[in-house]
Amino acid sequence: IVAGVLNVKTRRLTVWPEADHNGTLEPAFISVEETHNPIYLTLIGLAPFAVGLALVLLISNSLLSLPVFVASLASNDLNTISAAFGTLLSRPDFPLWFYLLFAISNTMLPSREDRRGWLVIIGLVVGVLIGLVAIGLQNAVIKWLSGPLMQALSLLSTVFVTVLVVDCIVAVILFVVEAVMERVTHRQAPY
Repeated sequence: IVAGVLNVKTRRLTVWPEADHNGTLEPAFISVEETHNPIYLTLIGLAPFAVGLALVLLISNSLLSLPVFVASLASNDLNTISAAFGTLLSRPDFPLWFYLLFAISNTMLPSREDRRGWLVIIGLVVGVLIGLVAIGLQNAVIKWLSGPLMQALSLLSTVFVTVLVVDCIVAVILFVVEAVMERVTHRQAPY
């Protein structure tokens, strides 16, 4: 959608991630034409990440109330922890929201192609910050670095911890399912 709004033509659209020459899955679902405008590239590459970030926050905070669940885990009280698990698992459509949280969080990270324009933009931001310090506006730079930037980094760390916890839970579930399937079929999955 962002590529279309910016009038950048798409080259390829895939529904499933494809393996590259060394077997690595790269979830590049859309490829855009070569453009030399780093701002367009950055906006196109950041769009899935920004939407994914918003959806992960919405699902984890509003629909599943994961911060409350994590806070109850920190209580070290078995009754509180078991009540928190009961509350979490009894949420309406918990399996659906958990699956969507897993799927979105693992496909929202920018691919190599999505990160093409970032180096130029990061260089510009660093250059502007150095310029502001050079002309004597270091207090404004410090205020920005300690205010909005710290809030953004805190938000990102919250999302990434949520993604890590969800991925660990799914990894344990997959390990158990695979172990049961190996025992039942007497076959091992080659990796």
